[in-house]
Amino acid sequence: MPESPSRAIIQRLTFEEALTGLLGMLDRAVRVSAFITDRGVMVCRFRGRLHQGRDLTASEQGRESGEEEFFYFWTAEDGGAGFFLAERDFVTAGWNADRTVLAVRLGPVTLMVEPDEEAL
Repeated sequence: MPESPSRAIIQRLTFEEALTGLLGMLDRAVRVSAFITDRGVMVCRFRGRLHQGRDLTASEQGRESGEEEFFYFWTAEDGGAGFFLAERDFVTAGWNADRTVLAVRLGPVTLMVEPDEEAL
C-alpha cells in the first residue's frame, strides 16, 4: 500500500492507544478505508460520523479469564457499515505525522481512519 508523506505512519501505538485514538474521533465525520495489508488492495471504504456501537464484551461476571474485549464502531446511520476492534486481532497501529490519519492493522487488514474533508 503506497503511502503519501501526509499518510506515512511515524508513531507506533499499543492496542489501548489505538482505542483511545478512535474514541477521540467519535461523533466526527470520518472516512474509513480497509486494505489487504500485504497487497495494498482496498477492499472497502465507508464514511460518516463515527459512533461506538453496543459493547459486545461479556460482562465481567460472565467473562472467562483471558477473554478479550470487543469494540464496535460504525458510521452509517443504520449501523450497517462499521468495524470491530479486538485485541486478539490487533497487530499494530500508528498515527501519521500530523495525527490526522490513524492506521490500525487487524490480522491481514489495515484500516485507515481519517477526517472526511469532503464532509467538513
